[in-house]
Amino acid sequence: MLSKRLNINHVQPLLPVEKEILTSLFNQIKTSVVNEYEENSISSNKTAFESCKNELIQAIEMEHDIVFNRNEKLARQSCDALLQDLFLQHVQPHLEITSPSFYQHMDALIVDWAKVHVAYLENAKGPSACKLEFLCKFTKTKLLECAKTIETHRENLHAAQVSRMEAECSRLKENCAELTGEKAVFEQEMEQMYGRIATLTEEKMRLEGENGLKEENVLKWTLASKTLEEEKTALSDRYDAVVSELTVEKEQHSIVQKEMKELKSEFTTLLQVKERQELEVNMLTEENEELRKGSSHCQCVIS
Repeated sequence: MLSKRLNINHVQPLLPVEKEILTSLFNQIKTSVVNEYEENSISSNKTAFESCKNELIQAIEMEHDIVFNRNEKLARQSCDALLQDLFLQHVQPHLEITSPSFYQHMDALIVDWAKVHVAYLENAKGPSACKLEFLCKFTKTKLLECAKTIETHRENLHAAQVSRMEAECSRLKENCAELTGEKAVFEQEMEQMYGRIATLTEEKMRLEGENGLKEENVLKWTLASKTLEEEKTALSDRYDAVVSELTVEKEQHSIVQKEMKELKSEFTTLLQVKERQELEVNMLTEENEELRKGSSHCQCVIS
């Protein structure tokens, strides 16, 4: 094989490497092979000599293209595997909704993303431009996905809170209505009670004025008066209990309404924070893009 004749088999295990390193290796191989050809050629025909030399150089350049393409392919595979591994190590555990360490805000994500960024640049292999191209694409897609996951989770939690608050507010409102109705019934019953007491008192006075109270009437009046007093006391206690419960329910209703107002304010703040965080993600993506543009260009294409 040509690769054996050109002595480039030792290059394959080194891949992927920087473009400059590979270029330097091939320049050395090319110089060595051409020098060896010129030193050992026995052709006296200058035209034939130059023709064979050009064919040899073309063969070296063809092998050069094959190795460079393989280098870029291996670089893409290596960069993708490294980024996926670093992402799983530093970020993914904190994106599980059931995990206690789930990201509560974007700041924590940015800190871990910086770890991925640093570790990747320290360990990635292959052409610089190719490595940075991969990092830019990965950052642009994955970081936005992570941000959306965090914000969606926070919005869902907030929506669940609002839903619970609305249900509680509705329940308290219904309780207040029921207790208000019950209070009105008790007030009506107490008014009737006072009417009965007044009627009984008038009856006693009438009897006393006519003939004086007989013993059986005294007993009858005493029992009736006692019964009414007991009913009055029980009704009064129930009324006080309803009024107390109604007061508590109204206070709770007021508290829930206040919390709902705070939740709405928090949701507005959440939207503002989300906009700020999206801006930060875009800025980070732009920084990576500038970093990529500042490096030497490579021909690798990320699929």
